[in-house]
Amino acid sequence: MTAGHDELQVLMGAYVLGGLNDADHAAFAAHLRECPLCQRELAQVSSIPRLLDLASPEALAEVPATTEPVPQPVLALVRARRRRSRLLTAVAAVVLAVAMLGAGAALGTTMGRTPAPVAAAKVTATPGTGSQAAVQVSFITKAWGTELQVEGANLPTAGEMTVWVYDAAGRDTQVATWKAIPSGRVMLTTACSSQLGEIRKVELVTSSGALVAVAEL
Repeated sequence: MTAGHDELQVLMGAYVLGGLNDADHAAFAAHLRECPLCQRELAQVSSIPRLLDLASPEALAEVPATTEPVPQPVLALVRARRRRSRLLTAVAAVVLAVAMLGAGAALGTTMGRTPAPVAAAKVTATPGTGSQAAVQVSFITKAWGTELQVEGANLPTAGEMTVWVYDAAGRDTQVATWKAIPSGRVMLTTACSSQLGEIRKVELVTSSGALVAVAEL
């Protein structure tokens, strides 16, 4: 697949929710490694699968009409869904509704009823060469893929870091990115469309490509 930035950027919505075929997935993943703009937008929407898991049909039905501007990453999700299929378009509508819930009581009530997730696997990552990182990754099985909870200490205190998931099909998926902080710690929740049995490893790397830690399954 040969395409420019704009053509690849609209695939982000389907990429987040696992709706791309192998060729499109590989093309977008390759573009993502070279595009800071798409990396930032992906970080803003990578939690959407978890929001979908938390939001009940009753909560979505109570979402009021709004005239607030819709964030660009959410618009990208909608455009991507419309380009894929009717099914993906329907999912994008749900994503849009969840994104506009904010801190409303409907979602708060739903979250209050949701039991604490139970990790199907918890892996202590191996530090990269020269790294003193102490990282644990918990994997929680979902119907749509896998939720990842990452806890880290002794991480780099400057620059940016990203989390990549590698699966048995040879796909590499960036699922999170953030700016390092002076404490050298991080605690985040993200997700991927691969099932737990398909995941082979999770890597934390710096923006320069240096390996901070790797959790292998």
